[in-house]
Order: sequence, then structure tokens, then C-alpha cells
Amino acid sequence: MKDEFQQYLRDIGLPTQLDSRIDEILVLYAKQLGGDAEDILVSEYIAGGGTREYEALWLFSKKHVGEARNFMGLYNVDITPIEGCIKTVRLIKKAYDFEEATASSRLTIEFSTYFREFSQLKASGKNCDYLRDIVAKYLRPNMRQMASVG
Repeated sequence: MKDEFQQYLRDIGLPTQLDSRIDEILVLYAKQLGGDAEDILVSEYIAGGGTREYEALWLFSKKHVGEARNFMGLYNVDITPIEGCIKTVRLIKKAYDFEEATASSRLTIEFSTYFREFSQLKASGKNCDYLRDIVAKYLRPNMRQMASVG
């Protein structure tokens, strides 16, 4: 696992015992695509009782995005092309200024591609800054411009 991935996982409070599981998913992703993930994101949220719930591990490269749902227990990985394929992006925020996250910051990104109808990424606290950067690096640049009608 890349050092920056390990640093990210510590920054968002993911337990170190999940590192080997994430390594396995990264290897699976690389074998299927013939290349490594350039970035990762853990979709997570704060539940009603104040506990952090980890939903999915997302893997990003210039041409593909992978989602490992319920990554702590299953091998359930979808891989979708994103190069020029992002149809819509919706941002939903709470207590977040897109500059620097606080403990109360929340950010949800919903996006769709022309191949996959709908995806959702969630972040709380410091993870909001990482999610903001994923949008800027992978989603926004891959939004397809529609031909003008006329």
C-alpha cells in the first residue's frame, strides 16, 4: 500500500487492522485494470449514536473508478469507466466551507455516469477535504460536455 494511502487512512481514523483488507482490494483492482489505483477514498458517515460507519472503499485512476461495497467483509467490487463519462455531480454539505473541514463538517457527493446510474460518496470531518479533492481531480474533469442544440 502506498504511504499516502496509509496516511489518509490514519487521518480519517480507520483502524489499522483493516490495512491488509484494503491491500487485498487494491491488488484485485490492479489485476483487473492492469494498473494501480492513484487515489482512494473511504465513504463513511457519523451514525445517530456518534459512531463512524464505513460504507465503501473507492479506488480512482484516470480512466476508472472502483467501489468496494461493504469492504470490511465482502469482495464486492464494481469497476466503471469515468474518462469523459461523468453525467452529473451533486454536492450536499453541512458545516463545510470547502476550505478546511472541522469535526462537524459533512459532505455527500452524488454522481452518475453514462454507464452507471448513480453513486454516492460520504465524508465527515477531515475526510471532507479528501472528498473535495477527489471531485476536483476525477469527477469534474470527466464531465462530458453536451453538444449544443440549434
